[in-house]
Amino acid sequence: MAQVHQGVHLVGRLSALDNVLIGGAARFTSPLSWLRRWPRTEQEAAHAALARVGLGDAALRRADTLSGGERQKVAMARALHQRARLLLADEPTAALDVRAEDELLTLLDGLVREQGLTLISVVHDLRLLPRLADRVLVLRQGRAVLDAALVDITPDTLSEALTHV
Repeated sequence: MAQVHQGVHLVGRLSALDNVLIGGAARFTSPLSWLRRWPRTEQEAAHAALARVGLGDAALRRADTLSGGERQKVAMARALHQRARLLLADEPTAALDVRAEDELLTLLDGLVREQGLTLISVVHDLRLLPRLADRVLVLRQGRAVLDAALVDITPDTLSEALTHV
């Protein structure tokens, strides 16, 4: 399982590549990882993850010099580098401009369809549902008030679940 937080949590002074490599730290338990000395296979996999999210040319840039969309993509590459089958994404498009949002949604869709990744995402922007979800779960005070396939949900059903007391 991997997580992409709304705040992405990158180490700003490290490169995009180093931030991605941190995602594979559990596979490489040598103290050399503390010195950012990673095996060649890990480095190649991290470069491939950055290329997959469209940031292959930004590997050596410091994370704190990247745009919001680029930082979100580095966080996604870090999650990919973890080789997880389940991705938890908290507001994955929050604070992104329209272009960056579209790129990230396309990336997530590709990962789900091409790699069989399971995506569980929290969203407040309901217009994202068709691009992110096959199934919708609406929670209120920890209880499910709606749990249905997206194709079975009407605007009225969703509205009722969202205003349910």
